[in-house]
Amino acid sequence: MSYLTIRNLSQSFGDKVLFDHLDMTIVPWQRVALIARNGTGKTSLLNIIMWQMLYPAGEVELNSNIRTRILTQEHTMDLTQTIRDTLVSDQIITQMHERGIWDYETQAQLILTELWLWNMKDTVVWLLSWWEAKRLSLAQVLIDQPDFIILDEPTNHLDISMIEWLENYLTTGNLTVLLITHDRYFLEHVCTHIYELEHGTIRTYTGNYSYYIQNKAERESIEQSTLHKMKQLYKQELERIRRAPQWRATKSTDRTKKFGDIVDTLDDQKGRVGIINQTLDLNNWPHHRLGGSVLKIKNLTKSFGDKKIVENFSHEFHAGERVGIIGPNGVGKSSLIKILLEQIPADKWVFTRGQTVQIWHYEQQLPARNPTMRVIDLIQQMGNNIKWGKSTLSASSLLEQFMFSQKQQRTLVESLSGGEKRRLALLLILMQNPNFLILDEPTNDFDIMTINVLEQFLMSYSGCLVIISHDRYFMDKLVDHLFVMEWDGVITDFWGSYTDRNNKTKTQSWKQRAEKWDDVPSPIGRGLGWGAWKNTNSYTMNEYMKQITKLTNQKDKLLIAIEEVWLDYTDYTKIWTQISELTTKINNLEEKWFALAEG
Repeated sequence: MSYLTIRNLSQSFGDKVLFDHLDMTIVPWQRVALIARNGTGKTSLLNIIMWQMLYPAGEVELNSNIRTRILTQEHTMDLTQTIRDTLVSDQIITQMHERGIWDYETQAQLILTELWLWNMKDTVVWLLSWWEAKRLSLAQVLIDQPDFIILDEPTNHLDISMIEWLENYLTTGNLTVLLITHDRYFLEHVCTHIYELEHGTIRTYTGNYSYYIQNKAERESIEQSTLHKMKQLYKQELERIRRAPQWRATKSTDRTKKFGDIVDTLDDQKGRVGIINQTLDLNNWPHHRLGGSVLKIKNLTKSFGDKKIVENFSHEFHAGERVGIIGPNGVGKSSLIKILLEQIPADKWVFTRGQTVQIWHYEQQLPARNPTMRVIDLIQQMGNNIKWGKSTLSASSLLEQFMFSQKQQRTLVESLSGGEKRRLALLLILMQNPNFLILDEPTNDFDIMTINVLEQFLMSYSGCLVIISHDRYFMDKLVDHLFVMEWDGVITDFWGSYTDRNNKTKTQSWKQRAEKWDDVPSPIGRGLGWGAWKNTNSYTMNEYMKQITKLTNQKDKLLIAIEEVWLDYTDYTKIWTQISELTTKINNLEEKWFALAEG
């Protein structure tokens, strides 16, 4: 039985072909990620699957005997209802009981708690922020307990702890999932299959993200080799057809047909391989060098009423420093950035800024930028000839480096997609030559290919870099240390990546539990006295803890090794396999430890 079957699907918009005889099948218990470049039809395909867009040719069969729910980028909830009424009204509970789901209210509370909405259950929907409404939409999808879940960018605007919870939720049950996401750790941990949409068709990879990138690289290498061979054959046939005598009409016709076949094959190969090089070009980007003095903050304090954002925080930035800012949604990460930009006044601080420092902010919510102006006109406002490194480029050439075709350059800013608008915003910032970049959720709305290019650029960027992001892979790759924000205004400076801190936090948590347990003086769970329980179980628990610590240290070293830039795909996959095996062993040991601890 299949949950979704697509056969020979075709769809075009003008001369742009989105799907060309596309085939795709999803069966129970598959967790499939749909990967594609921005603008190639991911969202259109979801709209077709959910009968929200017509298509001229093909078949789309969504199994009518199963419950399917979809999380889209927009929500359609009743704005006048409270969160609780939206999810757990008497009518909804009655419907769930009719379906044989008796623990609905308990599940609703659990999911709302994990998404930080339970304490807001009496809040009216129209009072929610955009990201709170997005989390409520996700809660609606999960609480309904469908057979088939379709998720469009589910991790956008979730904080990291929520993302990790969602990963666990999707992988522990027998769920069937189709998702679109640019979160590579999420792809690695959740997916059983990767479906890549390219040139209007689907190419299937059985495995997670690391399997996909390895096999994609091998395939592209073969295609590049095939393209080289076709070019050679093309040259040979072209030379022969030019030399063909006119009186050998039959053989000349045959050779002309063969030449035509070769040209068609070469064009197809060029189309398939050419996409590899059609990417954001950030080479030779210029920026002003920093002097010895950058930014110095002393005793920074800021509150909004009773809510503390930061209290007595001091830090001195140095040239080339790379800082990530993490913390739960609403803790004040964006407010801290606005204080550094002097857009919000601090209650107290001493602030010193170097004379050569030029700070620019790439914002989470993009500002309006003349939406009724054409893209090319917006760039030409800054000049027709623009200095770019050692070169001078026209506005049109610069836009082409940022993946804006000649046709797109003539469109209005308001008609661009979300990813295209963010790319344009990035270009406008980089044209200012900043040497201190603050990036607030920079990966939102970018496809994975564009994120990869942005990462490579930022790795070679010599200015100061401050990043707020829920993209753990992005943070791990780029930052040297973290400002960890907590609810009481405390900011801890942790030197290391997000994964380093996460692993250390888990290890500390285990040690604290073990120490707390060792201090228990009274009889425990099973009816045994403390002495008897200690004699039978303490040694075993200590051994489990030693093994957990040992394996966690091994895993940490592998996580550092996998960030090596020059790893080939074979080594990359081997390391990820070892990491996965260690993770499984650690989880099993932790379950055994808990079983003993809980009696």
